[in-house]
Amino acid sequence: MTSTRVIGLALGALFWVATTAAAAPATEAAADAPPEISFYAFSLNEENASAPESVKVVQDWVLEQIGVLVHPILPPRGGAEEKLTLLLASGEKLDIFSSSWSKYRALDAIQPINDVLPEYGPTVMNAYPAEFWDLMSDSEGNIWGVVRDFPRADQPLYVRRDWAGQLGMEVPATVESLEAFLAAVMEADPAGNGTTIPLMANLTGLLSGVAGGFIPGGYANWQDADGSITPPELHPGYRAFLEAVHGWFADGYLFKEFSIVKRADIDQAVRDNRVAASLAGAGRITDRNHYHLREAVPTAEYVMSPLSGPEGWAETMRKGGDRALMIDKRSQHPEAAMKFIDLGFRWDDVYGYLSTRHGVQGVHWEFTDAENETGLTVLDDTYKGDLAVGVSIVNAVRSGPATPDRAEFYEFLGTHFWDFSRVKRPFDWDVGYDPGQVLDNVSAYGDINRMIQEETVKFITGARSLDTYDDFVADLRSLGIETLVAELTRQYRAAKGG
Repeated sequence: MTSTRVIGLALGALFWVATTAAAAPATEAAADAPPEISFYAFSLNEENASAPESVKVVQDWVLEQIGVLVHPILPPRGGAEEKLTLLLASGEKLDIFSSSWSKYRALDAIQPINDVLPEYGPTVMNAYPAEFWDLMSDSEGNIWGVVRDFPRADQPLYVRRDWAGQLGMEVPATVESLEAFLAAVMEADPAGNGTTIPLMANLTGLLSGVAGGFIPGGYANWQDADGSITPPELHPGYRAFLEAVHGWFADGYLFKEFSIVKRADIDQAVRDNRVAASLAGAGRITDRNHYHLREAVPTAEYVMSPLSGPEGWAETMRKGGDRALMIDKRSQHPEAAMKFIDLGFRWDDVYGYLSTRHGVQGVHWEFTDAENETGLTVLDDTYKGDLAVGVSIVNAVRSGPATPDRAEFYEFLGTHFWDFSRVKRPFDWDVGYDPGQVLDNVSAYGDINRMIQEETVKFITGARSLDTYDDFVADLRSLGIETLVAELTRQYRAAKGG
C-alpha cells in the first residue's frame, strides 16, 4: 500500500474519530497525581534525540515548575506530518502538536484556546503583536492555536553607505535614486578589476523588495472590480515592475544569476567586498557577513534603506501562514497543555524557554556572562531540545546571539523584522489561505506557479520581450488561473464571514 494511500485512510479515520467520539472523561486519579500530557516535538527527530536521562532531568524540572508531566513524542526524519496524521487517527494520547490549524480544524481535530489562553498562557499571549492572533482566528473569533508562521518585513534594500559617500551621493531611498547609484557604482568599480556587483539580488528579494513600488497594494493579492481575490501578476503594475528590473539587468546593474544564485555565493560576494547594494534578504548582510567584511575592510558600512517607487513603499510585508501550536480536541488537560506552552516562552527567573530548549541551568548550561545573563556555556550536550515548545523568532531574539558576528542580525530581528511602517501590508494579510485546499481545488496550481516564475525570469533577462506581456496573461488564463482566483475568493470570504 502506498504511503499516500495510508495517509488518506488515516485522514478519513481521523475525521471519523474526531466527529463521532467525544473525549472520554479522565479517570479518577489520585489527588497528588500530576496531569500528564504528550507533546509532538517539532525541533528535532528520532535520529537526533536526547539521552533519556537528560530528558528525565528536564521533565522533572518542568514538573517542578508547573506541576505537569510532559512526555515528548519525536517524529521520524522526513516523515513528521505523516506520523502526526497516523497518531491522531489512531486515538493515541496526544495533547500538543504543530501543523496547519485550518487543516485540522476542518477535520474537527483541535479545540479553540480562547478559554485557556488568558489564564494559563499570559506570557505567550503577550509575546506577539495583538493583531497576529487574527492569523489564528476564524470569522467567529475562535483562536485555534499559537502563532508559528509570522508576517515579516525581511527583504529591505541594503546599500554601501561608504561607497555612496565616496561617489558624493546620498544613500538611495527611491527607485530613481537607486538607479543613479547603481550606474555610478558600475562606472567607478570600487571593488576593482570589473568585479563590482552593483546590485546583488535573488528573485524573492526583487519581488518582495521592489514590486510593491509599482503595485498600489504591494506584491500581494488584490481585489478586482467585482471583489475577486487576484494574484499580483494580473495587476497592470506588475508589468511596470518588470520593465524597471529588466532595465537594470540590461544595463548590467543586476547580478546576472539572480534567479539561481545560492546563499553561499551571496555571502561570499559580500565578504569579498564586491556588493554595492543588496536585495537578497536582510540575513545575507546582517547575519555574519557584514561583520566579517568589516574585519577585512573597517570602513565598509552597509545600511538599510527603505525603498519607495512610483506607487509608494517598494517592500511588501511577507504574509504569515496558518502553522500553529495546537491542542488536540480530545486532550483531557487543555489547561496543562497551555501551561506548558506558556512555560516555553517565559523569560523571568524561571528561564522557561532556555530550560526547555537547552536543558536545566546548572546541569546542561550556564550563562557565559552571569552578571548580565547573556551567552550560554554548554555543560552537558546530551539534551537536544525534546521539550522545546517555545522555539520561535521571539525567543531566539531574547536569547541573543551566540557569537558577535550575529549581533547585527539579532538586532534586525528585534527592531525591524516586525516593523511594518516601512512596507506595504497586503489587504488580506490576516487571512491564512489553506494550501491544501488550494491544491485540491486548483488542479493546475503547480503549473500556474511554474509559468509565473519562469516567464518572470524571462521578462527580466530579456529572453522574452515585454511586448508579449498580454500573451503571458492570456496564457495564465488559458492554464486556469481563474480557478485559482475563485478558490482564493472563496477562502477569503469564508475567513471574513462573507
